Amino acid sequence: MKRVCWLLSLLTVLALICAPGLAQQAGEQPKVKKEKPATQPAGVLRGEQAMMVSECQLTEEQKAKLEEAVKAHQTALEAWKKEHGQEMKDAEQAAKEKNDEAAMKAAKEKMAALRADMTKLEKDRNETIQAILTPEQKEKWAAFQLNRTVLSVMGRAKVELTEDQKAKIKEMCAKTCKDVAAMPAEQEKEKKQAVADLHKAIAEQVLTAEQKAQLEKKPERTTKTKPAEEPKAAPAKAAP
Repeated sequence: MKRVCWLLSLLTVLALICAPGLAQQAGEQPKVKKEKPATQPAGVLRGEQAMMVSECQLTEEQKAKLEEAVKAHQTALEAWKKEHGQEMKDAEQAAKEKNDEAAMKAAKEKMAALRADMTKLEKDRNETIQAILTPEQKEKWAAFQLNRTVLSVMGRAKVELTEDQKAKIKEMCAKTCKDVAAMPAEQEKEKKQAVADLHKAIAEQVLTAEQKAQLEKKPERTTKTKPAEEPKAAPAKAAP
């Protein structure tokens, strides 16, 4: 059985890259991170945004716009959590109850509505960030994300690539994103097919037979074993 999750991962990335918001519309649900603060220090771009600055070589003007977009999103997200955070917690708790089917259904519907709100915030942020980039930068960022996803999947499958193989994969990802960028926005089926073709091309043109076998290998399931209990000491006998 081929590693279907590889192809699905690439399709998801391509959807995010080439049609911002498409993955969310297809049912992807953002996760609410409860332990981290919603805001980040002013004037600081971290994580994906920091990589975007480096990979796409953003100008100072673009960096300022990107930072403004990130801060606006964080402010909106913080306000959303303040207003709806407790509702989400209550809905999640109610959805876990199994003694009332009607209550469970209502709670799940409530959760879906709240997550749709969060999806809208993410979609708005993505569209704002995409508008900052030039067409060339969008293409370059798409290639970076697609290449990173391919290498990540290879790593999880424990496929060891040579530097030449990595360079070839990077080149193929860049070409795929260039081809996709030239397609009209409504050609979603053709875009997904381009990634499917990339999957096949990498397997046939880059990987060795041993690497392909490793990639198609089912991941091993790990079972947790409980530690053996230490034998209890026998009670001491009373002195005569």
